[in-house]
Amino acid sequence: MMNGESHLRQNYSGDLQCLPDLGTLVFINISDVEKYISGVVMAEGGAGKNLEYFKTQAIIARTYMYKYFDKHSSDKYNVCDNTHCQAYNGFSTDTLLNKATLETRGLVILDKDSSLIISAFHSNCGGETSSSDDVWLSGQPYLKSVVDPYCITSRNATWRKSYPVNEWLSYIRKSGYKGNIENPSIFNFHQDSRLTDYKIGSLKIPLRTIREDLNLRSTFFSVFAVGDSIILKGRGYGHGVGLCQEGAMEMAARGFNYKQIIDFYYFGVLISDIKNAVALP
Repeated sequence: MMNGESHLRQNYSGDLQCLPDLGTLVFINISDVEKYISGVVMAEGGAGKNLEYFKTQAIIARTYMYKYFDKHSSDKYNVCDNTHCQAYNGFSTDTLLNKATLETRGLVILDKDSSLIISAFHSNCGGETSSSDDVWLSGQPYLKSVVDPYCITSRNATWRKSYPVNEWLSYIRKSGYKGNIENPSIFNFHQDSRLTDYKIGSLKIPLRTIREDLNLRSTFFSVFAVGDSIILKGRGYGHGVGLCQEGAMEMAARGFNYKQIIDFYYFGVLISDIKNAVALP
């Protein structure tokens, strides 16, 4: 089912298939679906979490697996074991996690047309998730922005980065800014709610471009000129679309069940057995 390329010691269940590929060997783990899902949840969410959070993550992982089941069919396996598909480091030994997977066996998330959704998630949204329209070329009606009060005190809720004024100016000029700089405060930019562009004068730079260029944790940041430095005060970690993992963990800790958590982050969706999905793999 997946192609293992890690040099770490990992334990797998099921069968092992070996295929030659341009002078190398490809190892394919042929695994039971639910054991695979448990392994993905372990790799993506970690151990020691709440049962309802594990159930939520299991349903998301299962939805992704079925939606992209043939993503690597040309490579003679289904899905890979890294973030190109879903992280997978072998089977899970966490009893609670395995219980969550079995108790949600076969459950996936469908849209209003009974199609498998794009079950996007990220680490922390910083208090507001992103609409898929603002991040991807095409948006989905179930991936809309939502104000999230549950993640704002979590580990990845905030971040900070600073640059010398001249370094920031150099970057802005490379991005197309032609004006003069008499006062560094011209760089100031406030983002109380998620925006799509950084604006300086008449110039607009997509925030996702700045994030990629500078390797930032998120696009949800404000800019402040302080002395000879430009300070970026950021919120969240990841693209911000879909489920916020740290928010979902906090919701589970407060007593919300997996259905309530999924409904909070994905709009107008249905949790159903994979048998009820259209266009089955």
